[in-house]
Amino acid sequence: MLPKLFTFYPRLGIRFLTSCAIAVLLIALPSVAQEEDSAAILLRAGNALRDSFDYNAAISHYQRALDHNPNNLAAVRQIAFAYLEVGNVDRSLDMALQGARLQSEWLPEFNALAALDYNYAIIISEYHENIVHRPDSDVVAFRAYQHDLPEGAAKIFGLGLTYWAMGRTQAAEECLQEAMELDTASEAPFILGLMRLQQGRYREAKAMLEKFLHPDSFLAARVRLLIENIQRKEGEP
Repeated sequence: MLPKLFTFYPRLGIRFLTSCAIAVLLIALPSVAQEEDSAAILLRAGNALRDSFDYNAAISHYQRALDHNPNNLAAVRQIAFAYLEVGNVDRSLDMALQGARLQSEWLPEFNALAALDYNYAIIISEYHENIVHRPDSDVVAFRAYQHDLPEGAAKIFGLGLTYWAMGRTQAAEECLQEAMELDTASEAPFILGLMRLQQGRYREAKAMLEKFLHPDSFLAARVRLLIENIQRKEGEP
């Protein structure tokens, strides 16, 4: 039941309620603005860390921005790429799918990233069991057999990608180098570039990424940014 004030003086009551609503809104606005500012600051900090190749710290900042707002598309986009750059295919795929569900102008990019990661995840799952349960000599024989076959480069690339996911860097590099030699259109230079970024081998990373600069690839802009960051880090013009 409304107080008598509102019953007998309806106009005054409505004005009072409106004033209260505005006051509440004005109190709430600074906290909303502060939250948006905090997310923007976290994104800028994450981007700075990403540009210095500290991807794990960048991911931490992007995640904090997402904690403020799970629908922050800029944070979703950046964290999806950052996870790819540290070789965490599963998490990159999760974030790409989350971004795709939000339906934005970045939808083609999220879809392409999700497809790329999904293909990588399939490759790793297909090859992992055979690699784990067979002696290395069997895998070497498999690579030799595939060397001259039409799909050989793709299968050797799959082995390299799986070794990378397993943390067997030397074996991964050998397979990826072989795949790149067999097929110049392979994605092996991109993976090798990311691996060498992780290892701090920046000049070698730049050389590999430059080999992957296909203008029609959705990753082309990202690869160019990585190359520019390496040049700045190395003091190149």
